[in-house]
Amino acid sequence: MVRVSPSLFGMGKKKLVDAVNSAKNADFFHIDVTDGVFVKDKNGGASLFFDDSVLEIVKENTEIPLDVHLMVADPIKHIERYAMHNPEFLAFHIEATDDPEKVIKKIKSFAVKVVVVVNPSTPLKEIEKILDQVDKVLLMSVVPGKGGQKYMPSVTKKIKELRTMINEKELSVLIEVDGGIKLDNVEIPIMAGVDVIVSGTGIFNHAKLSPFEVIEKIKEVGVE
Repeated sequence: MVRVSPSLFGMGKKKLVDAVNSAKNADFFHIDVTDGVFVKDKNGGASLFFDDSVLEIVKENTEIPLDVHLMVADPIKHIERYAMHNPEFLAFHIEATDDPEKVIKKIKSFAVKVVVVVNPSTPLKEIEKILDQVDKVLLMSVVPGKGGQKYMPSVTKKIKELRTMINEKELSVLIEVDGGIKLDNVEIPIMAGVDVIVSGTGIFNHAKLSPFEVIEKIKEVGVE
């Protein structure tokens, strides 16, 4: 069964508690961090979670593990302050560092699971040499930092290619996909081999269903 990581990107502090409580069947909560340099938020700056103290609002209202996604320049400078909040996963962009192995080593030093993120235009060969050092690969299926974009069909092929790479190397690395995923298209990445679905507006802004109901329906996809 696919796991679901609802994205809290773009929410204000006042909405966080309601959002967390409305999605109690989530497997993780996806925390997007933008610095206004590597990625800007919709207002052209850093995101709410760039102030890492905001994570405490989420943690105080749920025991669901955090899936922290650093969309920041020079990620190694930010690892410690986010790792101190004890997330399940901490993700960095392969495009944001010249020394990914150094970043991986630092994340692991805090006993946090490592995620490497790949933008839509970045080929998988960029992460092939570190694939056996990470716990999960996050494939972006939209341009990072802008909510509400459409899922890029080209990423489906990339999911299949990554699944083949992982299987051939006999690794237990998870595949996560983020961007433009809603109930009407979630079957596409799931059938391609994804393990974890990230969705923000697709979960929290559904016209008829509650976040809890959307998550349940996502988990039902592909289950015989």
